[in-house]
Amino acid sequence: MVYVTLGISLLALWFAWRTHRKNAALKERIGQVNSRVYNLRREADEAMKAVNNEIAGLKYEILSLRGEAHVTGDMTIDAITQLNPKAVELLAAFHIGGCSSCTVDNSVPLDVAAAQNNQPLKPILVALNNFLDDEQRRAEEMLLFPNVKLEF
Repeated sequence: MVYVTLGISLLALWFAWRTHRKNAALKERIGQVNSRVYNLRREADEAMKAVNNEIAGLKYEILSLRGEAHVTGDMTIDAITQLNPKAVELLAAFHIGGCSSCTVDNSVPLDVAAAQNNQPLKPILVALNNFLDDEQRRAEEMLLFPNVKLEF
């Protein structure tokens, strides 16, 4: 009876050892898969960023060809804020001014400021031009439809 119990215990130990080895191998494979997924996600994010920059460049080219580009890369930050003071908030969203880590001299051209803060220029130009167009449309609508209540 002792030999049977000893045999069963050795068999159980062998199964436990084998299961432990398979578990360790599976953990290693899971780590490799996670690493691949992380690298693929990073590559996809970089590719998406490049595509978005390319799309922004094409949008800016369309605006330029139509003659609707009010803001260009050689304009100074001062000139842009004179077009609309709220443009400062939009520039801050791109980390061009607005906080202590990305301060910008207002006499610097936009392309230089973007390069100093490692920001792509074309998306900023598209956003600024769209913003100025939207603000201009709102102002025109306010002139056409004043906020007046008539009571009879």
